[in-house]
Amino acid sequence: MKKILLMIAGVLLFLQLAAQQQPVVKDRQYYLDKSKSQRITGWVLAGAGSAMIIGGYIGFQENFDLFGPGGENEAWIMLLGVPVALSSIPFFISASKNKGRAEMMAGPGV
Repeated sequence: MKKILLMIAGVLLFLQLAAQQQPVVKDRQYYLDKSKSQRITGWVLAGAGSAMIIGGYIGFQENFDLFGPGGENEAWIMLLGVPVALSSIPFFISASKNKGRAEMMAGPGV
């Protein structure tokens, strides 16, 4: 039993050692690319959330009956659009921080 446990521990240790990756060299271009992708993600989430809110509101106004056939779908779309739009805020904040890191690496006057 001890031999089996020792072998399993050895295999798990080997898998952990084999799974290590080389560290990514973080230069100015890395932070600029990361900032750009986070900014695009932020705009996509903000646009999708706004479209869900506006589309749900328009659909909800057309058939105002909340508990009728079809009124609840628009209300849920409208309500789910709020967290989707709000989830874009952390992406914009991270994009700003990464852009600042890239500017710091460029040095003064660049």
